[in-house]
Formats: sequence, C-alpha cells, structure tokens
Amino acid sequence: MMSQLVSPVAHFFKNKTEAPVPTKCVPELLAALAETRAKKAELEQQERDLVAATQAKLREQQEALEELKRKVRDSGIETDCG
Repeated sequence: MMSQLVSPVAHFFKNKTEAPVPTKCVPELLAALAETRAKKAELEQQERDLVAATQAKLREQQEALEELKRKVRDSGIETDCG
C-alpha cells in the first residue's frame, strides 16, 4: 500500500545523473581563459576609474563645504561643526 503511494513521486528522489558537460579541447579552453582574463582586466579598469571619480567628487564636495563654512564664518555666524 505504502509503495503504491510513494511510487508516483519516487522518481524525484532517485539519483539523477547530471547531463555531461560538453568537453572542450585545449585551444577552446585557452581561448575561454583569455576572454575571461580580458573581461577581468576591463572590470578592474572600470573599478579604478570609479574609485578615481569618487575620490575626485569627494574632494570637490569637501572644497565646496569648506568654502561654504568660510562664508558662514565671514558673515559672523559661529558654527560648531568644525
């Protein structure tokens, strides 16, 4: 009785063999490696560009804030924000 209840779903629990990954020859693997490394180099360059742009924008905003603080102090308003 129990086997009749379980048998409709038993195929879900059997070990399925994975479909074999098509094997590639060495030149194909080397080409894939070169492509991956090129993508990595491009991403690393994008990261360096973003870091540099962020640093530049931060310096620009810090300078603008300092200028604003100077104008506030020059107008006779005391601030306690440094």
